Amino acid sequence: MGRYSVGVFGNAEYMVACLADNGFSAECVTNEGICENGSLNKYNCIVIVDANNFPAAGRSNLLKFLKSGSDMVLLGKAVNFLDLPVFDDRDVYYFKNVPVVTAYKEQNIIKPDFKITGNFSGLSAIAFEYPDVSRYVPLLEVQDKYSRRQGFAAGMLVNHSGKFKNSQWLLFGIDSPEFYRNSECLDTIVKVLNKFKEKSLPAKFAKKDRINKNSRLKIVSPEPDGFIKLSKDGKHFVLPNGRKFFALGCNYIGPFERKCEFGEDYFNLQRIEEDFKKAKEAGINTFRIWQFRIDLYPDRFKTLMELARKYQIYLLLQPREHPLATDKQHIKVFENTVEIAGDETIVLGYDLMNEPYITMMGSTSIDGKQTEILKHKTYEKYSNDYFDRKWVDDTVREKGGWPEIGTWLGDKAAKNLYAAYSMFKRYIEKYNSANDYSCLYGLDGKLPIEANYAPFISAVDETVSDWILFQKNVINKLDKNHFVTVGYNTSLAAMPANKQLDFTSHHIYQMPYSYEDVQKSVTTFDRLRAFWPNKPITLGEFGFSSGIKMPDGKYLGTDAGSVAEMMVYLHAFANDYSGAYLWMLSEWPVANMKHNAHWISVDRQIYESRFGMYYYDGTSHGHPKPIMYATKFFREYIDSHNPGDGKLKIMRADTPMQAGYVFTDKDALFAGNTKYNSKRLEFQSDLPVNVMLMWNAEQLKIMATRDVEVKIKMLEFGFSKDTDFDADGLYDSFVKDGDTISLKLLEGQPVTFLIKGK
Repeated sequence: MGRYSVGVFGNAEYMVACLADNGFSAECVTNEGICENGSLNKYNCIVIVDANNFPAAGRSNLLKFLKSGSDMVLLGKAVNFLDLPVFDDRDVYYFKNVPVVTAYKEQNIIKPDFKITGNFSGLSAIAFEYPDVSRYVPLLEVQDKYSRRQGFAAGMLVNHSGKFKNSQWLLFGIDSPEFYRNSECLDTIVKVLNKFKEKSLPAKFAKKDRINKNSRLKIVSPEPDGFIKLSKDGKHFVLPNGRKFFALGCNYIGPFERKCEFGEDYFNLQRIEEDFKKAKEAGINTFRIWQFRIDLYPDRFKTLMELARKYQIYLLLQPREHPLATDKQHIKVFENTVEIAGDETIVLGYDLMNEPYITMMGSTSIDGKQTEILKHKTYEKYSNDYFDRKWVDDTVREKGGWPEIGTWLGDKAAKNLYAAYSMFKRYIEKYNSANDYSCLYGLDGKLPIEANYAPFISAVDETVSDWILFQKNVINKLDKNHFVTVGYNTSLAAMPANKQLDFTSHHIYQMPYSYEDVQKSVTTFDRLRAFWPNKPITLGEFGFSSGIKMPDGKYLGTDAGSVAEMMVYLHAFANDYSGAYLWMLSEWPVANMKHNAHWISVDRQIYESRFGMYYYDGTSHGHPKPIMYATKFFREYIDSHNPGDGKLKIMRADTPMQAGYVFTDKDALFAGNTKYNSKRLEFQSDLPVNVMLMWNAEQLKIMATRDVEVKIKMLEFGFSKDTDFDADGLYDSFVKDGDTISLKLLEGQPVTFLIKGK
């Protein structure tokens, strides 16, 4: 093996000397050297000490160098340096004044006893993996005084396939130049470069990906004792033990790096199992799981069933997200699905399609015949006063757009379906603002049917009815144990045809710009109940992205988002509804969105990327957001209570969405706000926080979704002021003054007060 040659860009003679002393061929590279075509070919690796001053003219040279399979070291944050999937200029990734840098325990590249103390600030040195292309390995983590990881000081991305195949990148994110002169840091760089020199890592990680792609699980874990049923009045789901079932739900569309692709194109057992495990950790008891044509792969499908059983997470199966040409093709999908899922008690039911529009429903022929809405010939029958003819013509001429339409249809049929979509949308918006689509037909009741629209509305309803019926008939023929729904996101959810569905699964994304907007979100349950008084009421999707740009120009943030999302869950539970499914388990990083979601426009990427219970932190597990800690605590409450227990009050508050909440029960108190003051509990926080308490005669348990100091009046919870307690859990400080306990809680860490001697 020849010498490994390294070029160093930046004012870093110390780095050149260190590398030379350790057997590398090393020299400084000037601005001119970086920009000269082909000048980098003599190196195996480039170390960039000052990315901020890297010449723009040299960037194409560096990209060619990396695409040739050569290596790179970045010292210090390098956001948008080459538009590579490294670093992210986002608040959750910045760390400030942290005292410890130490080796990440789950790696075997550098020595495990690495530790430097000091005062460190910077940007987490993470990279974003692409499925079956690259693997990121955290190396050094930064910890706060409580030993909580605040990010990564160093990590490496190994490209084992793709356009940078065999190129290995070592990243550092600490701001201080002095950190890189530390002998421990220099030793780490040398250690990693020696590993890079071997060129063994790309093949190693490619092999791991192949193993995980081809790994399967047999169905061996015990399943629930029986199927979930409907209550006698039809309004609720009931567990085999007779208790009402509340879906503390979440949508699952795949791991961080392979969203929308984990079923057909990519499959990685290790990553998928990690997600089931962390969903259970978060208290989730039901996945609305997007199968992505996994019905075509029975062994993969059975693996999902085993994971659902193993982690005790019910599945609402969403087999196909797009329309098919004929009813027979749809039927085949459900035949494949029911063959595996039909006898599984861990399955709740089937969601026929994600967010169908009349264009989708109207595209599928039934028994070889056109749908009623196509027969209605909306484009030909109505004038421009009823729909946007220019939009229809432009959309057909451009061969499609949104909403989706069957690609097998001719222009005439396409015009009629797009016209029907436009006409229905325009009519709904006469009675309900386009910004309030979560409110169905408006806050005040059912849709008035104007006489000149009656035949059109009837054709829409007949189309929806026929579309539901042919699918429900085949499912019920093969499977009499599971329920059927549709995940609507429009006012189609309130069409009479939906009486054929077993329960509602509406989607809401009302922007939380105000207290009134929050009220519109939570009261969607109530409007659904008014339409369907004898069905279980659920939301199949809801959520508040921390990337929502609020009226003041700031992002909503994870803390405020968690308070808003808890209001939805709590409203559902307190008002005896059957559950809600958060969008989604894990965020979808923008870097990955650019790689495999080209349909998401640039202006929507930040918004779409910041939903979820975990954000990507460089690990396959991810970092919990505040909502994860809240649902975990809430699940403990749910397991000993029934839907309908407790009372929720939503009030105006000093939060970004101008709303906060208090949920009370005989043995529980949850408050979401920036401040709260009652006889029982006091707190004040600079950002919104969920503070959650449960108690019984022997103990009191409290948790907050961010660091916050609270005061608890123990007398108000039924305990004597002379009662002696032991405090079990991780916290900052604890002071008892008479019957008052002052406690500095740490994010997500429950503290339990136990009566001594009990």
